Amino acid sequence: MLRVVVDETVDSIARFDRRLRYDFVNDRTAQLSGLAVHEWIGRTHAEMGFGDDQAELREDRIRKVFATAEKATYQDSFGSGERERWFETTLIPQVDDHGGVEHVIMMSRDITSRKLAENALIRAAARDPLTGLANRTALLDVLEQAVRASFDSTFTTAVLLVDLDRFKLVNDSLGHAVGDRLLCLAAERLVENVRPGDLVARHGGDEFVVVMRHLPDPAEAVHVALRVVEAFRRPLLSGETELSATASVGISVTSASRDQVDANDLLREADTAMYVAKANGRDGVSVFDETLRTAIDERLRLENQLRGALPRDELEVWYQPEVSLANGTIRAAEALLRWRHPSGEVYPAARFIEIAEESGLIVPIGNSVLETVCRQAAEWNRHDILLRMNLAPRQLDDPDLLARFHRAIDATGCRPEQLCVEITESALLHDTPAAASNLEGLSAIGVSIALDDFGTGYASLTYLRRYHIDVVKLDRSFVTDIATSDRDRRLTAAVVAMADKLEISVTAEGVETAEQAELVRSLGCEGAQGYLYSPAVPAADHEQMLQTGAPLRA
Repeated sequence: MLRVVVDETVDSIARFDRRLRYDFVNDRTAQLSGLAVHEWIGRTHAEMGFGDDQAELREDRIRKVFATAEKATYQDSFGSGERERWFETTLIPQVDDHGGVEHVIMMSRDITSRKLAENALIRAAARDPLTGLANRTALLDVLEQAVRASFDSTFTTAVLLVDLDRFKLVNDSLGHAVGDRLLCLAAERLVENVRPGDLVARHGGDEFVVVMRHLPDPAEAVHVALRVVEAFRRPLLSGETELSATASVGISVTSASRDQVDANDLLREADTAMYVAKANGRDGVSVFDETLRTAIDERLRLENQLRGALPRDELEVWYQPEVSLANGTIRAAEALLRWRHPSGEVYPAARFIEIAEESGLIVPIGNSVLETVCRQAAEWNRHDILLRMNLAPRQLDDPDLLARFHRAIDATGCRPEQLCVEITESALLHDTPAAASNLEGLSAIGVSIALDDFGTGYASLTYLRRYHIDVVKLDRSFVTDIATSDRDRRLTAAVVAMADKLEISVTAEGVETAEQAELVRSLGCEGAQGYLYSPAVPAADHEQMLQTGAPLRA
């Protein structure tokens, strides 16, 4: 009966004597080999046609079981390509009455199907399920090998870390389905614009990594990075929908003098360079060096300090007056954020506002500014001036924005007509439903809408048609050379004429001289703002200007 069971099993079973010769094989072993059972008996592995290396390896394993009397299991493959077969083999010691190993029994099972399934899972595990690109695990494996190889050659390895600019805004405003589609399109665009042999991986979120191996000249990495940036300036098409997403790229490279660098070092350095590219205005390329590390360390230090600025009451709202060009009186004031830093220095918003936007701190900070401005508007109600406040893109897409305005207005007792929100053209670039709904809602309750930095964006006239804009603030670039540039004067006159037809008021920004003030007044601007009149000042100082009815430098 035992013999029947042994012969009917799907496993290959054999037994070896102390001379490492077969003294038993079952029918399955004979079937797999194509030889009769008796042809196996008394022979060694080498005599059965195993190669020298294979025969020696197998016999060493059997010797070890004879010596230790311990069971052993291992896996082997035979053949290659489609003919490759995998077997899992267990060696079992057969002990005699005196405790010595008399025979070693070998049981082998064909695990090819299981192995193919495991390998398929391994390959899948190395792929990003959304984009089909290599994932972080595969990236680190390839990059580590490339780094080691570059130390033994004259070639270098470069890492490009590609981050989609303002992707979170798209994801939050248009939904995750659109965001996922954008990532897939970005992956395709990226693959199309690197070298054929370069590895492209998704690092996580909206970050991609390109590993460029065997570079004879590191400058080639810069050329590819610039090509990638240029490619992402073109809209990504999803059906009939255009999705916009520029890219910021950081580069790090190996060198002969840096033989201790590893894959994670290169990724960190490329990440540092990428953040510098973003800090320089996004949509660009930066190459890592030690000065960048210092700059990023300073940025991180500033972000950590900024997180505590709001609870420590270090953030203040200052006001810059806007004067009426008809009579020189203050007709509005722009609320501008200032940070009274622990060092004693007062930081302008330009020093930290981008950090606030990228870190998400802009939302709680913006809520605080809204409450402060509404409270100030209530206090200055008797002066009959308009208070303007800036809205960041993330605030504009906040579904709770209108409710926040209602709460602040109710809590302070100010009137909506005393408030004006300033939005930049870049904030409207994605033209999201949430932004449109918020602007319509604010306009409906009486809050004015001002389009800031007018003339610097991509579609100024489109926004005037789409939204109910009450004021356009002419960008300072129009005003700077207005005294000497006939073209700037004609452009300003054209903007004013168009705005007048649409019943939109025009304010000139960046007015610094009396000559500029007179020119913009003669061209039809109703208001002016700039250092000619006053910089932004604390509320108490602005209160004094309101008492006199004129700005400090009028």
